[in-house]
Amino acid sequence: MGRSFRVSALAGVCLLVWGCAEEARQVTICHTSDLRAFVESAGERFQSNHPRVSVRSESADSLEELRDLIRSKEYCDLVASSDYRLIERFLKPEQILRGTVFLGDEMVLATSQRALWETEEGRRRWQAEWTRLIFSQDLSYAVSDPNRDPTGYFGHLTWKLSEIHYRNPGLYRRFLNGRQESPAGSGWAGLTSSLASGGLDFAFLYRSMAERNGLEYLSLPGPVSLGESAQADRYRQVFWESGEDSGQAPFKIYGAPIRYGMCAVGTPRREADLLLEYLLSPEAADMARRLGYTVVPARNIGNR
Repeated sequence: MGRSFRVSALAGVCLLVWGCAEEARQVTICHTSDLRAFVESAGERFQSNHPRVSVRSESADSLEELRDLIRSKEYCDLVASSDYRLIERFLKPEQILRGTVFLGDEMVLATSQRALWETEEGRRRWQAEWTRLIFSQDLSYAVSDPNRDPTGYFGHLTWKLSEIHYRNPGLYRRFLNGRQESPAGSGWAGLTSSLASGGLDFAFLYRSMAERNGLEYLSLPGPVSLGESAQADRYRQVFWESGEDSGQAPFKIYGAPIRYGMCAVGTPRREADLLLEYLLSPEAADMARRLGYTVVPARNIGNR
């Protein structure tokens, strides 16, 4: 597979502003595409504080791309993923120089049909009966491809947890049979575009995605949303298993609170350490909150 990773223009801007390329020391952060807005906002601020360091951002739109990207040691100084467990899966513990969980999220039901929730009565009705109403009135809904996108497999886990929480046997199968196919290869971005254009009524997305794209959304109960640490044992009752078309050997992903992870990889470098420290700073945390993420207590990943 040829590399199709997206490269931000941060490094080029830095070199234009600060002059000679040889004076700038580059640090590359490789990340899942849903982190692009945060990485680019924080990277620009970091560069203003460290004019001799240029930040290169490379994003992966699929699990296969992420795997290839973070295993390409010549590319990455830092790795960040919307599911920290992917870092632990694709890297050996000794390859993770310093790893931490640093942000959280949750699944929501985002919509293009604002009229459904315009009144308090309508919102209360949907909050109480969304698992029934979503199948009514010929409404369309989708999740992204779980073999490509963590948002997709978290969506499937939400459906499975809903079957348990609402004591509704067969609900997961009903979700599967009624879903609309997401645009091929477009991941979560294709869903947000379809919602914005009116081509889709509902999508199961991260809350941060819904907020950044100005979408109305319905919050899901804690036992279903994959957002609450206190519900971790309940979430673990369900799992999703990847298919053969995922570009790698099949594997299971168990339910867990949605937590973003970040780590330094490769040869230790001062520039990478500086950027990692900044991305974990209170200033970067404020940026993350404004983009819809939850800031969670940092904890080590990679058995370190």
